[in-house]
Amino acid sequence: MNGIPHGEFLSYHKDGTLKLKTKAVNGNIQGEFITYFQSGSINYKLYFDQNKLLDGSLRFYENGDTMSYLKINSNHSGTIYHYYENNILKEKIPLFLGYIKGNHEFYNENGELVSNKRVDEYETLQKKAKSIDVKFENHERVKI
Repeated sequence: MNGIPHGEFLSYHKDGTLKLKTKAVNGNIQGEFITYFQSGSINYKLYFDQNKLLDGSLRFYENGDTMSYLKINSNHSGTIYHYYENNILKEKIPLFLGYIKGNHEFYNENGELVSNKRVDEYETLQKKAKSIDVKFENHERVKI
């Protein structure tokens, strides 16, 4: 659409299994953004509105158990929940305007609180994120 990414995008692993499924509307990622393990199970299920990450985004272990869940409001304040592979809560990370701030809680594999770190100054999320180069049907590219 006039050089602006628009439409559904599918990407595949080298073996031909689905790797990524999303769509763009007028150059913006819109709706579900799903990545898959080679086994076919879902790795990430993210939700976007005009390139903005929305509440309810999930990451999974390959066995289908939830690895993390993002609970945020429109200004990126809320909580990230990380889970052990047995679905027991591992960590609660407080977010304020997209930064870690508040009571950062750590749990053992039995779900018992073992540590509580108060973060009064903003800390950025130190997780390494992969950038994905998406090429749409009209051959336009967008980096995510």
